[in-house]
Amino acid sequence: KWTKYPSLRDPADKVYRTRNADGTYDEIIQPQAAAVVLDYRTGEIKAIVGSRTVPTVKKTLNRAVDMNMPVGSAIKPISVYAPAINQGASPASIVFNMPLPIAGWKDAKGNDTWPRNYGGSSYAGPQTLRQALVKSHNTAAAQTLMTMVGVNNAHYYLNELGVDDDHIDVTPFGLSLGSSGITPMQMTVAFGVLANGGVYQEPISVLGISDSEGNVVWDGHANQERRKVFKESTAYLVVDMLKSTVKSGTGTSAKISGQTVAGKTGTNSDQKGVFFAGMTGHYASALWIGHDNYKALSSKTTGSSAAAPLWKAYMEKIHEGLSNRDILDGDPEDYGLVKATTCAVSGQLATDACRSDAMDYGVVTDYWAYGTVPTVYCQMHSYQRVCLDSGEPASPYCWNIAEQGVITIPSGHPLEQFIGTEYEDVLIEYLGSYCVYGARGTCSWHTTYQENPVVENTLIPDALILLAQAQNRLASMDVYSWEYSQLQSAITNLQYVIEQ
Repeated sequence: KWTKYPSLRDPADKVYRTRNADGTYDEIIQPQAAAVVLDYRTGEIKAIVGSRTVPTVKKTLNRAVDMNMPVGSAIKPISVYAPAINQGASPASIVFNMPLPIAGWKDAKGNDTWPRNYGGSSYAGPQTLRQALVKSHNTAAAQTLMTMVGVNNAHYYLNELGVDDDHIDVTPFGLSLGSSGITPMQMTVAFGVLANGGVYQEPISVLGISDSEGNVVWDGHANQERRKVFKESTAYLVVDMLKSTVKSGTGTSAKISGQTVAGKTGTNSDQKGVFFAGMTGHYASALWIGHDNYKALSSKTTGSSAAAPLWKAYMEKIHEGLSNRDILDGDPEDYGLVKATTCAVSGQLATDACRSDAMDYGVVTDYWAYGTVPTVYCQMHSYQRVCLDSGEPASPYCWNIAEQGVITIPSGHPLEQFIGTEYEDVLIEYLGSYCVYGARGTCSWHTTYQENPVVENTLIPDALILLAQAQNRLASMDVYSWEYSQLQSAITNLQYVIEQ
């Protein structure tokens, strides 16, 4: 009964006609939707909605469990960021959200390339995993998958979360950007694993079977499959990142007054379906909206503008009368987490040079699992005398100079391969000129004193006046005196400097 469905579709796509075996047609209102609500602490399914209309026949299409529609960026927490953190990363770990080729990533033509950020949003340069998830930047997700996780590992984690291979596109694109067609049921369960401290519980809809005398013949919970997928520390950190996504990122439309909410939006390519998966302190739920025939929704439809508001609409009613409850109880320290301040470019321990970074990246304070905190201080920042006009190392002829924390690319660093290539300008744009020119000598803009306007406009005119006064003084002096010789020498030296 949600009133905003019509605004999500093209007017020509109001219904979708399906042909029956007897030659008749059924008209199905579009767009369609499906959702699942789960008590993630028990694994009990509380609700399944497989369409916008009440089913009138048995064994009809249940989109909540039978559909194969891509989930878009909603896949990122479970296939990219949770696996990365489980393998030793932190929300403060750094990836490079820059237009640079990513090893192993291919476009449709097989070329080494990188994915574009959704909606043409600009690149951010060095970026923490938390920032990348909150902003849902595709390039950063691809970098994280390919450099921290790996395709095979991402595939493994999805299987462990209860997603079968029929619903996984085992490619970099499918695993980091969501061309995988994971059902609302599977997404609800997967997000529920994070909310349940990293433990998978098979979803159940039958609690048990008793005979006529009340004897339990079959117990749903006793036969429920369970397994540990993520560390408790991983679950806590990713849930915290998902809270940030709802608080200030793409999921703000899912906020519920008086309830703790965490979740992630998803928008498929060309608006061919939208998704939201999330959790509160009580339930996990995932929602899909789209056309059965995979037609595009209106161009303005996104997970943020459509899926998150509808998720909020029904979850708000479900939570009426329920007190607020945190998703995972306890403090970070209870999960073996420690705070550390690290460089927002290198990800290593921060230095004063990081804090005064000329590119304003600064430092990051966030949680790390015990034993994973970096032990090396930043090797990419150092204090250098920089020409503020060129951004290059100051030469003796520069006049607009400051001592700054600048970025250099150490030998062996992954970005070193782009120095001297067509991508060198990208490095300069996002890391500063020093990162490229620091190893090539001093400022190329200022090579002689004459280029200095202070010298040209102030010092040289003053020097010429001084020379004239000295020449007048010289005319009245004894040419054989020591003072005459000294003044003549000074005049000669000053004239030489001016001519240079």
